[in-house]
Amino acid sequence: MVAPAWPFGTLPPGGVEQLGPHVLAYYGSGLPLANSAIAIGSEAALVFDANIFQYASDLKKLLDERWPRGPVHLVLSHSHSDHVDGSMYFTAAESWATDWARRRLAWWSGQDLSERYLEQAEGHPEAKQWYEEDFRLVVPEHGIEGPTVIELGGDVRVHLQPEVTAHTPGDLWARVEPDDVVLCGDLWFHDCEPWLGLGALDGSLQALAGLRAAGAVSYLPGHGRAGRIGSGDKMERYAEWIRENVLDAMDHGLTGSALTAHLREEFDRRPPVRFAVPIEGFLEDAVSAAEEAASGRPRWVGLPLAPA
Repeated sequence: MVAPAWPFGTLPPGGVEQLGPHVLAYYGSGLPLANSAIAIGSEAALVFDANIFQYASDLKKLLDERWPRGPVHLVLSHSHSDHVDGSMYFTAAESWATDWARRRLAWWSGQDLSERYLEQAEGHPEAKQWYEEDFRLVVPEHGIEGPTVIELGGDVRVHLQPEVTAHTPGDLWARVEPDDVVLCGDLWFHDCEPWLGLGALDGSLQALAGLRAAGAVSYLPGHGRAGRIGSGDKMERYAEWIRENVLDAMDHGLTGSALTAHLREEFDRRPPVRFAVPIEGFLEDAVSAAEEAASGRPRWVGLPLAPA
């Protein structure tokens, strides 16, 4: 799939948007359309999600312009490559993730990543070269299991909140005070079809409800433009539709490929929502994961992790 030129409206200059006095959003302008953020206090700065490919390099340049010297923290919202691979540009930072995400990345660090990453970079020559010649996987120093606060100075603080199993079993989101900005990671996709093929639909819906209840001034999604999570949010309606229709179809005896084909046909015939960025295969992944969870064998159970 070839993405149009930033499909979420007009891309802010340089892909940078001021979300609050102390918070900048950084938008990767091409696939995988991942977002990052920088929060700056009087004594330290914090990067939220390291992005991928050339966007991580641009994010580092932005950090160096806005925070030329001093301590830096790196927070990874979860372990997926489009949020963590750029960590190699921030090796001097003190790094944070949930304990599950840290252990997952530590496990990956001991594997041969060539096939995984070259497949991901298919069709992107600059990404293929980056993985072959430059890439280094970074494992966070700190694995948190409960709410954690990082002080940046000048009354600027970042509250890290681990979430239930949602997008993955190891997501976290962050609230930056006093700006009242929430950084969601992939717990929220804004007008971009979400990937729900690993975690739990119920967990994703619970996380969305919790994010909305936070009542922030602005929310930065993992993909899509910053905004508010309103009632009837597209991601919420999508997840609810999949959950309800998977259970109904299973009650009528559909399983496996017949189930995914039926849900795809129903979605295409009467889509409950339309995304600015639909992504091939995401619906099928979500349906398969929902079927496994409903059958009592959720696919995240047994995923390999490094020892605690």
